[in-house]
Amino acid sequence: MRDPNSDAFQEHVAAHLAEMHVAGASLVLIRDGELAWVGGFGVADAVTRAPVTEDTLFMLASVSKLFTGAALALRVEDGALGWDDPIHPLLPFEVRHPEHPEADITLRMLLRHESGIIDEDEDIWGNYAPGDPEEPLADFLESYLSPGGSRYDAANHFGAAPGERYSYSNVGFALLGYLVERSAEQPFDAFCAERIFEPLGLDAGWFLADVDEARVAHPHGVGGGVYWRMPHYGYPDYPDGQLRISAPDLARFLLAAHPRYGDDLPQLPAAPIVRAAWESGLGWKVYDWGDERAYGHGGSDRGVHTQARIGGDSGDGYVLLTNVRIEGEAEEHHRDCLLRSLRRAAREE
Repeated sequence: MRDPNSDAFQEHVAAHLAEMHVAGASLVLIRDGELAWVGGFGVADAVTRAPVTEDTLFMLASVSKLFTGAALALRVEDGALGWDDPIHPLLPFEVRHPEHPEADITLRMLLRHESGIIDEDEDIWGNYAPGDPEEPLADFLESYLSPGGSRYDAANHFGAAPGERYSYSNVGFALLGYLVERSAEQPFDAFCAERIFEPLGLDAGWFLADVDEARVAHPHGVGGGVYWRMPHYGYPDYPDGQLRISAPDLARFLLAAHPRYGDDLPQLPAAPIVRAAWESGLGWKVYDWGDERAYGHGGSDRGVHTQARIGGDSGDGYVLLTNVRIEGEAEEHHRDCLLRSLRRAAREE
């Protein structure tokens, strides 16, 4: 099914989405550096029945990390930061691994999830609340990472020695956002707006206050074939997952970061930064597409599931944004089948 505008292709997509039990979804296919097809399915709000359109904004969950990595890369290009800079001189509070205080944590380690900082679920999930977060990013990080902080837990917030082992860390990426903020001497969300969103013409924002909330898809839960609408929510460690953007604008960001199609952002990570498949470089993960590597990220949060990929050579790729978290073996199977179909359609296989 090479033609995404065909009834057969769209019925195929809709069938998989139905088996994934998503309330709504927005998809984009990218071919040869162009947005070849944009599709909206289902509803953005199960109460009002507002449909998903190409202008619907979705919360990205961890796909947001692509933007946090790009923001840091811009500060490196500015000459303000270096990939291997230790973080402790850059912070107004102490962040050291309690069992390895002599070992520097560097920006590169944070990007690669090798800093030794780990997520403790209770201290992260407990911060979710309706609306935008009230606790400042800096306050959360100090409370979580600095001795004496109200959330500090040396045993559960730190794992392997810095640089020793990969361990995915949301808090580590939130810390990267704060380091951008400190370096730029402006809030992280404002830096992204000034240096990424506005130059690229992207309608995006880290906070509900920065976007048209009426256009944002509500997160949903599902059970017994019934969807229930969740309130829009936020959390203080927002640079690790809280960005809201439309699928077409996310695709435009992928192209802006691509070495063949964009010169407005740092190019996709090269071999010295990305060592092997599934390791992180500039916030990007690497996927094996057989004849080429693809770059992107996936995301999952309460009432959210997202995927984005772009071929490193071809510039072919896709975006999938949904407003239901994909859970369960059957749902994940249909998700994987749909992603394969999107890849083949984008590459005209």
